[in-house]
Amino acid sequence: MSEVDPKKMIAREQRQIAVRTQKKLATGDLDGAERDIRRLQYLDAILAVLLRDRAKKIPFAVVVGLLCLLVVSLAWFFHMPSTRLHGTITSDAVMLETEREWRWQGGWRLSPPPLRISEPTSVEAPMEFQLPGLSGDRLSLEIKGDDKTITYLGLGMNADVAITQSSSFYLISARAAPFSIEIQANGQTSASLGSATTKPQTRDYTFEVPGTFFAEGDGLSAVPMQVRLQSSDFVAFTDIPIRRLSFSREYADYDGETRFRSSIKEGKLTISDTNRVLNLTAR
Repeated sequence: MSEVDPKKMIAREQRQIAVRTQKKLATGDLDGAERDIRRLQYLDAILAVLLRDRAKKIPFAVVVGLLCLLVVSLAWFFHMPSTRLHGTITSDAVMLETEREWRWQGGWRLSPPPLRISEPTSVEAPMEFQLPGLSGDRLSLEIKGDDKTITYLGLGMNADVAITQSSSFYLISARAAPFSIEIQANGQTSASLGSATTKPQTRDYTFEVPGTFFAEGDGLSAVPMQVRLQSSDFVAFTDIPIRRLSFSREYADYDGETRFRSSIKEGKLTISDTNRVLNLTAR
């Protein structure tokens, strides 16, 4: 019976984990990829110990026993260390959960097609519109005009957010926490407000000074609040406190089951501890 070389076993497992990590990154499973990366770092540390003193021959069974004891002890007393990743990813869908409240203020200029907001629990419109003050479930707001700008976005803690992009529009949805949006309109503007039990009422007005619309969802409904918009402007959302992140798109297959498919088009990730670069491609 030939002697098993633990160094070769570790190297073989490292190769297998590297392949598995690439697949998880391609499908947007960042949590699974991070666990694999921590495993790679752990195996690197073990291999360094084995190579430190080649003159001493230790039976493989003893090595395995010591490693198992070490793993159990570390798992019992300590949390596994985290690994920092940084990089650039191009994707047409992202899903995330906020760790804390998040607020953004700026100017995201929208294209002429209508902005549509569905399922807010409260809506405020400029006094010039004289729209009814509706609140409750199943509200809807549509704003038309050539000069519209999103000036504020807010998300509560633990918000479950999905952002998707098609060829012509963005769709932002949020549930499980408050979601609020502020829009400023200038010039000729038309707004329509309704609910599931009331017929939409439309008002037109020409603003000489920008008028402000505000909509908010309280996050208590199982149905998410959604914002549908079109824009050709670049916008950067920074300092988002993210607990969970996924680059995947939800879809229903032929038998009605909900599935998730990677939405990553391309990208590059760097593991800070080792400077290892992982290239991401569409799958």
